[in-house]
Amino acid sequence: MNLCQSTALNHNFYSTWPLYPSRTQAPELVNLHTLQQHQHHSSSLPDSTSAPPTTASVAMVTCDVQAIRSAQSSVVTQNIVLTVLVLTLFVVSKSYFNRVRRRMARCTVFVIGAGPTGLTSALLACQSPHVSRVVVYEEMPRADLLQKGHQVEFNRKSRDFLSNLGVDFDGLEGCLVGDLFHTRVGVFLEHVLHLLTRGPVSVTLKLGVKFNKERVS
Repeated sequence: MNLCQSTALNHNFYSTWPLYPSRTQAPELVNLHTLQQHQHHSSSLPDSTSAPPTTASVAMVTCDVQAIRSAQSSVVTQNIVLTVLVLTLFVVSKSYFNRVRRRMARCTVFVIGAGPTGLTSALLACQSPHVSRVVVYEEMPRADLLQKGHQVEFNRKSRDFLSNLGVDFDGLEGCLVGDLFHTRVGVFLEHVLHLLTRGPVSVTLKLGVKFNKERVS
């Protein structure tokens, strides 16, 4: 390649290279190696003569951005709703299982002494949903227990309380004097023992057995 051909190629190159400041500032002589480097860079650069983006393409880009933002907002809303549902389900499940656990937590009640106070306590324990079994210990035999002849009296408040536990004062042997109901201890104890055997809770009567730690089972 002679000098004229090199100059002609240089002229054609600068005429198709718009990013160069000015053709008047270009050197007059360009060797072949420099020309090949410029041609390589020009092939990798975008074409500056391409048409600017149209209004339709700008609107399309704007719509795409809005769609992306809408999708992101929808995902965030779904995550919030899902989190609230999971937390609500966790709280409800925990509350339910706590109630079930409290209902299933049942125990055995030991009553020492089968007097009026002891049998009333046993009768009251049978009304509790947390009691699975009641054991009554009494050192005195049943026959001696029911032959007690001394009197016991109940005022109106005591009668109302015992009536709620199932005691039937109308069918109980005794007499009402003013506000007090009088009856024999043996009669009252026999009535309460009968109620204990008919209750919803298993009742074990260990009459004539003295209580000690070795007998607890």
